[in-house]
Amino acid sequence: MGLEKLFRFLTVTVCLIFFLSFILALLNLFYPIIILILAGLAISFIFIRKKTKENKTLKASLNSWEFTVLIIIAIFCLYIFIFFNPSILGGRDAGSMVEAAIKLSQNHQQQFKPPSLAVFDNKDSNELALNYPGFIITPKNQLKTQFNLGYVSYLAFWYSLFQEKGLKFANLPGLILGLVSIFLIIKSISRNNALAVASLPLIFLNFPFIWFTRQNFSETMAFAFLFTAIFYLIKLNQSSKKSSQNIFFILACLFCFSTIRIEGILISMIALAIISASYLGKKHAPGLNPQKLTALILILISFFILYSLSIVPFYKKIAKDLIDYKQDNHALSYQPLNIKENLETTSYLFSVFYYYGLLAITLVGLLKISAMLLPGIKNILRWLKKPLSQKNLKKNIASQITPAAIPLIIAAPFLVYFIKPMISLDHPWLLRRFMFAVIPLLTIYAVIFIYELPRKKTLSFIIIALLTLFPLCVFFDFGFIKTNPAIKNDLKTISAHFSNNSLVLVDKSTAFNDWSLICSPLRSLYQINAVYIYNSQDIEKIPKNHYDNIYLLISPKQAEKYKNFIDPLSPAQTFYLHYQDLHIVPFSKNNYPRDIQLPPLLDQEKPINAYKIKNPETL
Repeated sequence: MGLEKLFRFLTVTVCLIFFLSFILALLNLFYPIIILILAGLAISFIFIRKKTKENKTLKASLNSWEFTVLIIIAIFCLYIFIFFNPSILGGRDAGSMVEAAIKLSQNHQQQFKPPSLAVFDNKDSNELALNYPGFIITPKNQLKTQFNLGYVSYLAFWYSLFQEKGLKFANLPGLILGLVSIFLIIKSISRNNALAVASLPLIFLNFPFIWFTRQNFSETMAFAFLFTAIFYLIKLNQSSKKSSQNIFFILACLFCFSTIRIEGILISMIALAIISASYLGKKHAPGLNPQKLTALILILISFFILYSLSIVPFYKKIAKDLIDYKQDNHALSYQPLNIKENLETTSYLFSVFYYYGLLAITLVGLLKISAMLLPGIKNILRWLKKPLSQKNLKKNIASQITPAAIPLIIAAPFLVYFIKPMISLDHPWLLRRFMFAVIPLLTIYAVIFIYELPRKKTLSFIIIALLTLFPLCVFFDFGFIKTNPAIKNDLKTISAHFSNNSLVLVDKSTAFNDWSLICSPLRSLYQINAVYIYNSQDIEKIPKNHYDNIYLLISPKQAEKYKNFIDPLSPAQTFYLHYQDLHIVPFSKNNYPRDIQLPPLLDQEKPINAYKIKNPETL
């Protein structure tokens, strides 16, 4: 079986599991056994139908290059699995999505209502639940994830099968899919196997890949679906054979991508334009059934509209970030027009890329993209001066959509992140935004540009090897760090101190930063009624006699803040949390660029105290 055939099988399998997980979660019928049965039946039907259609079975086997690629990717995936630590701590995206996934697997529906939800007033339904970071409160006073459901439901599927090991395994199919697609894209454009193989270390050795793929971030699966769709668009462009199958893969991947990333709607529209342009000037589109294609598109659009209506608060938050909405005076400020600030942001980003060994490949990739855009701009100016006939215009448009241009056409919208990242500028956190689309895109074009320049192709491979040294140096600094390896045992010790009918209030001072909240894993993994508290006065709102005991988890230094609520007759119980993670380096306009540096590793033992709260009647 050849690599492309294996790739098709993996694409079908991953898309089916992802799609079925999403649909069943959306319908609040999330049962993994249904997903397995439906996926198994669908795969069996596809391959039985394929065998009956083909008189002769294709006996293509892996060549040495393809075998080498699979070995390299297998070694990388093994490395990821060994050094992966599930993102169980709440407060930021990954931890909140993991908690939502665990609750989905336990309750079989998106919404859930922890007993602690009744503690505080939640009058503003369909808004963010401040005591439960990462969740919104529905009109029925239940919690639901604020994030796109696609990745959450996919995580829930693997967690249901293998518990915490499932969280470690979930990203691996996406990694394989994404890395193989990069190999196939470069091979399709350059027609050179060796170049495609040589490009892979530039992808998987860079810091964002070695760091964020070892945590439960949705960007790994977004990377997989985006570049798999790009490969099948290139395949559709290069050959008219099996075009309906290629279109199906494109639409399936982009639908899954759209359930992860809000940009998926725009990317899908661009892809449909490319599909249409692929047939401009052709009387017939072999293998294309317009009726089936239209029906499939309408079904996917219907599902997506239904889903989009369910996460309106998430889209509202994105829109406010984009236009910089000022709540105090209801003023709007469209940020992309702030040229000075955008230039400062771009300059800062390039400085960060330099320290993480990403600047060289970024500049070479942007140089190649600029060189590609110049002829297109000239053609547009020529068309404006001398308009073409409709027939010639169609031919000209179709001729511009070459295999080399397709990755840029699809992923170009993501280059706006260099101007407006729409993420906190603290690093390495901000590199998440560039991991799934920008860095792979620039790597593809940098490698192709380097390969095209010298006559002696050996020199190209030497240059690529030298460029690989930059991310490799950073890899040796951070590649073998495992985040918070002891935290689960610490939480198990803490949870044993509380009964199921206790309420545990968790202050953010228990974290080594402001967002690694332990209340999420206490709720999801140990069934403790734990809730994040950010306002000490909220303790007065706790209903009487709802719990056997009420506890407060805080840093000893914060005891003074809560002194009026702590029961003086009950001694504090001290626990220790062992944190090991990179320090998030904050962005400051006042200090930039003097203070840019690689983040230090924080390895600390943090004491936290468990205090018993006075009876609410005495407060």
